[in-house]
Order: sequence, then C-alpha cells, then structure tokens
Amino acid sequence: MKVVRVLLLTIIVSHEYHWVDDTVFRVFFRLWGIPFPHTSPNYCGTLDAPSLSYPEWRRLLLPPVSTTTAMIFFARNLPFLPILNHRSSSFISPNCFRSLVFFFTSEARKRSPKLSFIAAYLISSIGLSPEKAIEASKQLRHIKTPSKPDAVLHFLTQIGLDDADIRNAVSRKPTLLCTKVEGTLKPKLRFLQQAGFTEPQIARLISKNPFFFHRKDVHLKIDFLGDLFSSKEDLLNAMIKDTFLLSSNLDKRIIPNVSYLRTCGLSNGQIGFLMKSGFRLITRRLESIKNAVQRALELGFPPESGMFSSALQSTCHMSRASIDAKIKAMRSFGLSETEISSAILKAPQLLFLSVKNINSKLDFFVKGAGSELSYIISHPLLLCYSFEKRLIPRNYVLRVLRSKGLPERKYGLFYIMKITDAKFTEKFILPHREELPDLYQVYLSACDGNVPAEDNFS
Repeated sequence: MKVVRVLLLTIIVSHEYHWVDDTVFRVFFRLWGIPFPHTSPNYCGTLDAPSLSYPEWRRLLLPPVSTTTAMIFFARNLPFLPILNHRSSSFISPNCFRSLVFFFTSEARKRSPKLSFIAAYLISSIGLSPEKAIEASKQLRHIKTPSKPDAVLHFLTQIGLDDADIRNAVSRKPTLLCTKVEGTLKPKLRFLQQAGFTEPQIARLISKNPFFFHRKDVHLKIDFLGDLFSSKEDLLNAMIKDTFLLSSNLDKRIIPNVSYLRTCGLSNGQIGFLMKSGFRLITRRLESIKNAVQRALELGFPPESGMFSSALQSTCHMSRASIDAKIKAMRSFGLSETEISSAILKAPQLLFLSVKNINSKLDFFVKGAGSELSYIISHPLLLCYSFEKRLIPRNYVLRVLRSKGLPERKYGLFYIMKITDAKFTEKFILPHREELPDLYQVYLSACDGNVPAEDNFS
C-alpha cells in the first residue's frame, strides 16, 4: 500500500501545478480508495512516512516539476519510506521504483484528463460526480482559490442545508458559490426569516430553487404572492414547482396575469391552488392565459364554478387541436356532444389522457368488462384510473369469481374500481380464501402485469 501511496504522490507532483490545494489530494486518493496522506510542512527533501496523516495544514506548496524531477525526488528519499510485506521489512530499489513511477504516471495521463482546481474542489468538498463537477466548473473558471466557495458552503451549512441539499443547489446554480455572503446571502436569508419561513423550508427553497438569491425584487414578489396562499408551505411549493415564478417580471407579467384571472371569477385560493399544483399559470404570457380561458369556456365550464380552475389545468397545457382529437375519439364510440361535455365537466382530467388511452379504456369497459357506455360516461373518473395497476387486475378477479360460480356482492363498477386496494381485498378476495387460496397472490401478480387466463386458475 505504501508503494501505491508513493506512486500517487509522484503523479500529483508531476502535474504542473504551481500550488496544489488539499482538495486535489483528497479527490485523487478518494478515487483510488486510499487514505489521504500528507507530507511534513517542511519541504526539505525528505518524507517522514510515520507522520503521513490527515492534513494538519491547509495547503502543500509545490514548484512546477516534470515527471523526471518527481521521480528523482522520491527515489532519493526512498530510504525514508519502508515498504512492508507479510514476511519482513524491505526496501524497493531505486531503479525498480523509477520504472514503476514512469509506468503509472504515463498510464494515468493516458486514461484521465487533468482536473481543474474548481472541478476537484466540487468533487471533494460537495461530492459532485466528476461529470457534473466538470460541467459546473465551466461557469466557475475564474475561481482560483477556495476562500469564497468555502465561505458560501459554511453559510449554507450553518442555516441547515445538508450535503444533498448543497449538491442540488450547486448543480442547479453553480455560480451560487460566487455569491457574496454578507452582501447577498445573509440579507435574503433575513427577509425569508422575517416573512415567516422556517429553517427547513428555507433549506428546501435553496436546494430546489437557488436562483432566488440573485433576484433583486424577490421580497416584493413574495409579499405579493403571499395573498394567494393560505400558508407559507403552499407558497413554498409554488416557488419550488415553478422556477420562473421568482424570475418573472412582477409589474409586467405576474400582477397583470393575476388581475385578469380575478376578473374571470377565480378567487385567490383557486389561483394559489393552480400554482402550488405545479401548473405554470401566472408566469405565462397573458395572451396564452386568455386562450386557455376561452377554451375552458367553450368546453362549458362556467367561470363561477369550482371546476373552472381545474379546466384551466388542462387547457393551459394543450392546444385546441389536441383537445379536439380527444373529443373526436370519444365521439367515435357513439357518444353525443352533450354526453362528452357532461363527462368533461365532471372530470376535466380526461383531457390529460392520450387518444390511445381513451380508445383503449372505452374498448376495455364495453367489451372486456361488459359495461354500458352510458354508465361509463356518467362515471368518467373510471377512465382516469390506471389501466395496468387497477382496471385490468380488478376486472380479472371479478371474472375469476364469476367463472367459479362464487357468490358476488352487488356493487357498482365505479365503486369496485374506486375503493382502495385494502378495501378491495377485504371485500372481494378474503371472503373466498378457502375456495381460492391463491387468489390474492395472483391478484398481486396481475397488478404487476402478469394476468393469467381464468381457465388456468386453480
């Protein structure tokens, strides 16, 4: 192991760094799974092997040296580095050592590119992967010393961010490490605390949306948006799910959009609900919002109804052509315009289904489950349940019970598909565990996509 340590130190020295920060050493040795060694701070030509330990000092200053110089340096100091084997203490010969060093330094240079200081820092101090560190370092080329990143990391740790939070924040916004702690970070933190956010909430916001630190009017936006939410947690979720919320212009976009939605009959609570649900609403262009409102009105949703905001969730994120294609798919099964409108009014989320999904489920209920189309369209939420995880497995259990002539309680199809898995098991599987002891396991297997033929069931 000590031979390997010497070789690794040689490789590091042979790289032409005017100074090598201890983070570079940690990265290099961590990649090889070897404890981080250090030399004596007195750079006098000897290496005291017993003193190699975790750094007692911050940096090792080294002149730029070639591979040859590095080999000569370590070869001369070889007597101070005993190599122990399982039988006796011995020393490696200088010639053998030079050969090994030349081989390993050449191979290392062939296999991996030299890491920049900041990339090495991101790997060792934050735990980023080499790929992400190299990508993030492109925005941080101007950083030559660890003083400012160290200060930022210390600040983030103090306010409650753990390693994973910091990695997420830096991955999303690498220039966060360049931010002034006293001039930018602390004032923003004080505002969030005064606004009523808790430390865990602030940590989540920084981790998921670190861009807010660089927004000058963030306090004005948070003050304005606070009226749309009943709690700080809801406001936090909105700021996390819509990263454009704090970057959009307050006077030219956010305020006009909110004012327009209010004129359409939406309450503050309805607007806030749409925002915290992850729908980019008030950060869209006003013309886009007007088009979405118009499509919702055309579908028959009155602005004063509670379902109007739900309809906007659909119409905001799909074109008129997409909506028309889904209505056409339902019409192909013989449904009237009135029936289709009624179904969409009851379950606006129908519009999120693909044309293929709509066709498959309607076909399944009519042909596979033997249901009347009028019943399905009067209970449109049936079309919104998972095909593979709920509809097919439960219908399979019902068919098995019928095929075995077992008594079946009279429940409507909507109730059967709506209840929880636990309730379904209690009502339709456990009562028949004596006649069909394997039914529960087969049902679980069906939920995983393995549906056997009923006549093969025993």
